[in-house]
Amino acid sequence: MQKSYLATKNRVCTALQSSQNKCYGTREEHHMSWTLFQPVGESVRQLPARQFIDASNPPYHLLSTVLMCKFLYSNIIKFGYGFEYALCKDGGTYILTETTKVAPMFLHLLRVSLGGAILAADSGLWIDMGINIPITYLLWY
Repeated sequence: MQKSYLATKNRVCTALQSSQNKCYGTREEHHMSWTLFQPVGESVRQLPARQFIDASNPPYHLLSTVLMCKFLYSNIIKFGYGFEYALCKDGGTYILTETTKVAPMFLHLLRVSLGGAILAADSGLWIDMGINIPITYLLWY
């Protein structure tokens, strides 16, 4: 299992490094029902015939591939480190019950941060259960 994990880390690093000098385009697509499309179409027809996009404040963002790769890499490193630390902090001979809950949480956070899950449907990451733990305990435990 450890060899598989390390091989995956290596593949991700290689993929991100080889992607930095490429240019990726994206597009956004919306699907709607016919009953919604009809009033939207009427609203669009009532707009002025020619509207210009303000070049100083366009309705989109341009992000370089290098910047996005660095962002993805930092998220992978952050949550990967949390996963590895949770497994290694006990010395490696045994794993505490708390650790068996924390380590998979970091893997789950990694998946969510890379867009592999719908955050709104994942209440385990964002619902406040009313547990009051002092922040110093969380930082220094």
